[in-house]
Amino acid sequence: MPGIPSLLEGSTDYRTMVTKMYVKAGGQKGTGMDIESFAKKYFPKMANGGRIGYNEGSMNPDTLLLRKRVEELMDDGYEFGEAVKEAVRELENG
Repeated sequence: MPGIPSLLEGSTDYRTMVTKMYVKAGGQKGTGMDIESFAKKYFPKMANGGRIGYNEGSMNPDTLLLRKRVEELMDDGYEFGEAVKEAVRELENG
């Protein structure tokens, strides 16, 4: 459907999960991106069959670094939203 964001095309569970995580991460202000960009970056939709996540090549090195740091912070006890905020803050400040 033209003009309807791809987030609306997902299942109710997918939309609910992405929205919940987006809010936990601080929304537009906390993530610096709209919900569509957030969903595409952190919760990409996967096709059935084939190799997952390789339709555009390997993940961007910055995305891999951010993901790794978020996982480390969560292992240290951070909630997802706070881990994303802290990882972005750290990576932006070098």
